[in-house]
Amino acid sequence: MTFITAIEMENYGPFRGGHRLTLEPKAYGIAAEGVDDAERSNWSGKTTLAELPKHVLYGSHSWRNEDGWISRDEARAEITLVLSDGTRIARTRTRGKRTELSYQEKGKKAYATQDEAQRLIVERVGLDERDYTHSCAFEQRQVARLILAKPADRMAVVSAWLRLEKLEAAHENARERLAALVNDGASFVQTALVTRERAKDLDAKKAAKLDADDALSAARGGVSLAQAALEEALDAVRAVEARAEYAQAEADAQAVEAEYRSSKPVAKVDTGLATRVRDQWDQAAKAKTRLSLLSVTGKFSGECPVAPIDCPSRAAVDGARKETLAKARVVQEELDEATKLAREWQAEADRNTREAEARERLGERAAYLRKRANELGERAAKKGAKTVLDPEHYRKGLRGAQERLEDALRAAGEATITYQQAQAADAALAMMEKQAARHERDTALLRTAVAILGRGGAQRRVAEGALGEIEAGANAALATCGIELGVRVAWGREGEGLATTCESCGTPFPSSQRVKSCTRCNAERGPKVVHRLDIETSDRSGAAEDLAGTMVQLAAASWLRRSRGSAWATVVMDEVFGQLDGAHRRLLSQGLGHVLASVGVEQAFVVAHHAQVVEALPGAILIERDGEGWSRAKVVA
Repeated sequence: MTFITAIEMENYGPFRGGHRLTLEPKAYGIAAEGVDDAERSNWSGKTTLAELPKHVLYGSHSWRNEDGWISRDEARAEITLVLSDGTRIARTRTRGKRTELSYQEKGKKAYATQDEAQRLIVERVGLDERDYTHSCAFEQRQVARLILAKPADRMAVVSAWLRLEKLEAAHENARERLAALVNDGASFVQTALVTRERAKDLDAKKAAKLDADDALSAARGGVSLAQAALEEALDAVRAVEARAEYAQAEADAQAVEAEYRSSKPVAKVDTGLATRVRDQWDQAAKAKTRLSLLSVTGKFSGECPVAPIDCPSRAAVDGARKETLAKARVVQEELDEATKLAREWQAEADRNTREAEARERLGERAAYLRKRANELGERAAKKGAKTVLDPEHYRKGLRGAQERLEDALRAAGEATITYQQAQAADAALAMMEKQAARHERDTALLRTAVAILGRGGAQRRVAEGALGEIEAGANAALATCGIELGVRVAWGREGEGLATTCESCGTPFPSSQRVKSCTRCNAERGPKVVHRLDIETSDRSGAAEDLAGTMVQLAAASWLRRSRGSAWATVVMDEVFGQLDGAHRRLLSQGLGHVLASVGVEQAFVVAHHAQVVEALPGAILIERDGEGWSRAKVVA
């Protein structure tokens, strides 16, 4: 078992400075008094000290903000629990900064990671914060909360104790799946009706398809025959056309051949004359070139080009110039004559070339036309003589056959689609029959699951077993204390009349009691069952509610710790004696130690205003408050 061996505080709320409480496994009464006035005990820090274990373990507190638990005018605070196995758990806060959590097992290094430290705390205590609150923290004015709570809230608390959330979630999931299955079933039935109608007369639709296929084959044969007849008519027309084309080609070939035969070959050009003309022209051109080098233009001035004197050869120069000019005129005349002769020869040569080319082309055309005429003659001979038929007549017959084919194709397609739909519907219907069987089986299974997982099934079975133990434990604790008070815990009860809501799918039933089944899922309508957690006491006074609430919570805490496998053996009880009269306060105080021991509590911190309560407990912690509002706690017994 695990309990607290020491509480260490530094600048924690009213506990300014350093404080250490060394503790044993027993019940401590927490009392307070003023240094100047022993009767003043309020606002001294009793509740603050009582809340400290939960604050250290889970970080939750009743201060207005995180800096609120730091003593006034102080910058830093730290609270620590030392457990019976040597583990140290501490929370440290520097004003304005993040609260730091430390978890350190004896002889080991502290865990610095906040999340890992918190995980280890929950693992070490064996309870999460919610479970701890319900089983170990008997908070001021809250001990009767299970008695006074609304049934739904009470059910939520106990469901959390029993961890029924998974069962409830599974129950809701099963209900949703059942509702969806029921909805699917309705649409499924409608689909099945349509499918059954489509699958009707499958044999007749198959016969209609076969008849349509036969009609289609006949129509295709008719088109083939019409195409053959039209081709025959066109072939006869093409034979006539071939003979006419041959006749025309033969006539054309003969005409061109006659023209070619009548044309005369072109005389060859005198190449010797061309050579002589070219030589004459070359000589004239060379002579002109020589004379041009000697000829000058204008007149000689008589001035020597070498020395600035009159040239003594002026008369000879002028005579030579005149002679050269005369020769040049003669040579130019010869050159002009040679050029004229060359041009005339070239013109004759060009004309002869054109005429030769034209005659050659005429010969080539005559050869082409002859070849074509021969080919057409051969083709016309192959076609032979045929009776000429009217192609238009046969074109009309082909168009009619094609129209009948289109009608047959459309009818065959429609018959095929109808038959295929009927086939598909027949197959779908067979599948639907299997689906219907599976749907019926799944519906039955889900109805069973809803009944099993619901509050009237597994949840009730789990709850009644646990609540039976809690009820017995609470009544035993009351008896141990000699208190004449009884507690009854009930999970559900049968109401009057029939159920108002379907247990399977949640559909409301009509008000009429004659309706015996659900209109949605067809589940049987049973008697009305009220699923609620009722905690009843033999007395309804405020004191009875506090007493019953305390004992129920102690018994529930014992069951909860056992079910969670928790070794935590410390509880905090804050002002659970508030509304009790003196007699019941005395009985509870005297028997509390035995009660705590019977439910597996080795250590308790009990906050009480009455000295009678504190004195009845084996241990005591006294809180002294000075005139400045600061408190100091010490273990006095």
